[in-house]
Order: sequence, then C-alpha cells, then structure tokens
Amino acid sequence: MPQKRLNVFLDAIPQHLQASVLEGRRERQGGKLPPPLVLKLVLAMAFRADRGIPAVLRELVEILGEPKSWKGKAPEPSSITAARDRLGWEPVRALFRAHAEEADEVEQHVWRGLRVAALDGVAFRTPDSPENEAAFGRPGGTKPAGFPVMRGLLLVDVFSHQVRAATFGPYKGTGSGELSLARDHMLDQIPTQTLLVMDRGFCAYKWLESLSKRKIPFVVRLKTGKNTVKPKTRQVLVRGKDTLVVFPVPNSLRPRAGAEPLPLRKIKWIPPRVKGRRRKVVYLLTNLTDAELYPWREIAKLYQLRWEAEFTFRELKCSLTNRKVEFRSKRPARVLQEAYAMLTAYNAIRMRMAEAAAGDRPPIDLSFTDCLHAIRGAYRTGEPLSRLLPRLASYVLPKRGPRWYPRAVKSRARPFPTKPARAA
Repeated sequence: MPQKRLNVFLDAIPQHLQASVLEGRRERQGGKLPPPLVLKLVLAMAFRADRGIPAVLRELVEILGEPKSWKGKAPEPSSITAARDRLGWEPVRALFRAHAEEADEVEQHVWRGLRVAALDGVAFRTPDSPENEAAFGRPGGTKPAGFPVMRGLLLVDVFSHQVRAATFGPYKGTGSGELSLARDHMLDQIPTQTLLVMDRGFCAYKWLESLSKRKIPFVVRLKTGKNTVKPKTRQVLVRGKDTLVVFPVPNSLRPRAGAEPLPLRKIKWIPPRVKGRRRKVVYLLTNLTDAELYPWREIAKLYQLRWEAEFTFRELKCSLTNRKVEFRSKRPARVLQEAYAMLTAYNAIRMRMAEAAAGDRPPIDLSFTDCLHAIRGAYRTGEPLSRLLPRLASYVLPKRGPRWYPRAVKSRARPFPTKPARAA
C-alpha cells in the first residue's frame, strides 16, 4: 500500500523489516485487511494506546490512504479481530527482534567498548478472561488478584532505555520465574559485546556458568545469608574493596560432569550516604577480572545504572499504555501480539529521541512523556521530522538530587464513600 506522506512514527520502523517478517504470507483476494496493513495497525495500537482500535484504524488509513477494497466502508470490529488472528504474534516478535538488532548497529554510548544493559523482570496485567488466567496465572493464594498477570523479562540499554531483547511467560507455574525465563529463552538473544547488570535474583551458579561459557560479561549482586553459596578468596587486589574469588559449585550440582568453580571478582560497594537512611554494604560479582582494564570503582557505579530499567518499565506502563490493564486482548496469542508491538513502538519512540539528542546529551535526559505527546501529535498532523526533532531536543528533564522514599506500608484507599462530618 503506497504511503501518501512520510510519518515520524511509521518510518521509524523500516519498511523492509516489515516486509521481511511477512514473506510467504498471501493476501486474501478482495480482503479489506491485508497483512501489511494489519501489521501497521497492531503497531499503531501500541503507539496510540489512548484510543480504541477502530479509531486507530481510521487514523492509520487517513495517513496511508484508504484501500480500494474498502469501497468507502470500514471493516467491522469482528473482521479486525479475525485479521489479527490470521497475522499471529510470531511476525510481530520477529519484527521486534529485527528492529532491535538494527538499532544496535547505530552508534551509541558504550563503557570501555561494551554496551551496558540491565536484565530485569516486569509484570503486566492482562484482561480478566478464563483464557488469560489459564495461560498466565493470577497472583495471590487464598485471595487472588483481580487480573491475570503475564511476566516479562527485558534487556534494557541503560544509556538509551531501548529494549534490546525480551521474552514473556506465565506469572505462576514451573519455569515461570525470572531465572528460568533467562536460562531457557534469553541466553541466545543477548547481543555480543554487552555487559549485563543484574540484581541478586540472578546470582545462581548455572546461569553465571552459562554466561561465562559464552564469554558474556556481567555484574551481579551477591546473595547474602546463611544458606547462600559464599565465594572463596584467592587474591586481594585492593584491601577491603576488590578481590579475586572462586564461586564454588553448589552441592546439588557437584555430581554433574564438567561442573567447575567459576573464577570471578568480588567488589565491595557502599552506597552514598542519604539523610535518614542507614547505609548497607553491597557485594558485587563480575567476570571482568582485569583490574587495570576495568577499575572496581567504575564497575560499582555501573551497578547503580541497573535502576534505569525501572524507568523503562514505568514509561511502558504509565506513559505509553497508561491503563489499569496494559493490554486489550482477552486471548493469550493476541496479548503476546500486543506485547511485542508495544516494545517495538517504544523502541521507535526512543530512536526518535536519540536522533533529537544527536550526541549533545544522553537520550535519557529527554522527557519521554513530553516526547511521546509531541510524536503523537506529529503522527496525526504529518509534521515533518526536521521540525519535530528540535522540539524534542527542548524537552530536557530537570536535574534532581538524590531521592529516597522509605519502604513503608501505606493504608489502602477504602472503596466506600467518606461519611460527611456532622454539622457543629
């Protein structure tokens, strides 16, 4: 379908990538919703999560031009659903991966020749339907949550917030944890020359062994406690701060052939002092054992960047979707379709923000919410990219000092109306 004008959002996802994931799919004779249009619709649904699906389709057709097969009459909602089912979720996943891989080729900020990415899990609420509950599960025990929840595991670039890899699975059940998703589905997706920054939930021998065998560098927080595996010191590099250690094989894996202790590096890091908060010592493990090439102070600072993934999760949930339930679909296959479309749309927005920053500052210094509203407006009006980018570059976030919020239980809002006070 020919495009009438360039579009700041649709053109951020190259046309050749969209065509490549649809190869071999035949268009229905006389069909109102051919696969290329449905793919664009699914992406636009994620980008325009603030509007209903029929309205998103009408807006998309105004940009691309109405297909001749419509003959002035738009498809019914049931036809849109059937067209989404014919497309499936696998092509959308393939498009997300190809788009993320192409974004990796763009010159970005690196640390000592390595791109730094945070690996962390996130939970997404799905519509309350029997199909979603059976596929994803519902948190809680005797008092289950109000919605089924899908677990996601994302690899987020800490300097640009782009999602470089992702996988999804059920919230409950065997193999549904973050570590299981990482071992079974994420290992092959990790790009080369990428330093993984992970929390202590990923500090497990089998996972660290898999990364070491593939020569993937990592920094992970060490678990503490009586029943945890404790590394054995081999050489002190900086007294009290930096040591070479050996991570022993757990007792449960010792009979396994080929299981050997992992030579790693242990770094002691004390977070900066914050008023009213007690400082806690944090120990880090890394397979970057060259102390001259990778100073321990810089590695400790990199671990703090792990929290950049939380900003990405907030932007996906609170800015891009901005709904109580992140997805619209009541069937698991359509939920996965929406999930990968959401990540593709998010990366497209982040790419536009990187173009606007243009090396003057990191893209994460720009306000995602302000840029999102500006790109949505340009998407509707057809504003050229040359005018949009300077406007995006002006949405610089104010610099803030260190903040801290106490971990305290807050009272829930009551579902009943407040009784008015009596008149005196």
